[in-house]
Amino acid sequence: MILLLFLLFSGTFAQLMDPEVNVTAPEIIQYWGYPLEEHFVTTEDAYILGLHRIPYGRNEAAPTTNRPVVFMQHGLESDSSNWIANPPEESAGFVFADAGFDVWLGNMRGNTYSKNHTTLTASDEQFWEFSWDELQMYDLPAMIDYVLKITNQNSVYYIGHSQGTLTMFSRLSLDPNFGSKLFQEIFGEGEFLGQGGAFDLIAQWICDSIDGDKVCDSVIFLISGPETTDQFNATRTEVYIANDPAGTSTQNMIHWMQMAKNPTVLQLHLRCNGHVSLLAE
Repeated sequence: MILLLFLLFSGTFAQLMDPEVNVTAPEIIQYWGYPLEEHFVTTEDAYILGLHRIPYGRNEAAPTTNRPVVFMQHGLESDSSNWIANPPEESAGFVFADAGFDVWLGNMRGNTYSKNHTTLTASDEQFWEFSWDELQMYDLPAMIDYVLKITNQNSVYYIGHSQGTLTMFSRLSLDPNFGSKLFQEIFGEGEFLGQGGAFDLIAQWICDSIDGDKVCDSVIFLISGPETTDQFNATRTEVYIANDPAGTSTQNMIHWMQMAKNPTVLQLHLRCNGHVSLLAE
């Protein structure tokens, strides 16, 4: 009787379970009808990383010309599935593919899709002798360089979450020239977070998501200051985010970062060749 009840419960539970629960990130991409490519790149220190590519949207034919490339990097204890875990209209990976981008999803060493090595196995203790320092030193450059080579592009849009942001800022602080591989509209010596392009798409995706207003509110408060109950109208969030941030120079942002690191008002520190020293002071 107990066995019968268990089997009946298991069958009912299986029927109620979301079909995406026990599938991989590549399978999720294919489940929603998007084109998929799986790639592998070996780092300088011999780790083999898996990358997942969505080259175009699900209702399109294969493009005949290059598309702008967006590279998405997951956070701590995560993998590429973070960008495609929701339905297409709620997942950044799918939203960008449908908007005309060539989407690449990175995977750092040690996660589900990057547990290979040229000489070690995941059972070897030496395999796990790394921290985020190795991720920024080896993994990010290997993946970005590979994507640029395969797509024949000079730069990519980069979106990082949590550790994915930390590793990129760390890479830029140690190697300012790495910024030339990212679109200057976001990082480089041009405009920082102006209106239009990828930022508008990001803002729309976040603000339209579940609890998106709260996230957008937080962004506004970071830019404009904390909320006051008699001045902030939450129903106008989409209007606010449509106008802010309005853009400034990357050098100005770095100047603010320098003052945050050394809490005093100083002139912008430049290298002798005129380039900004990205958080390297």
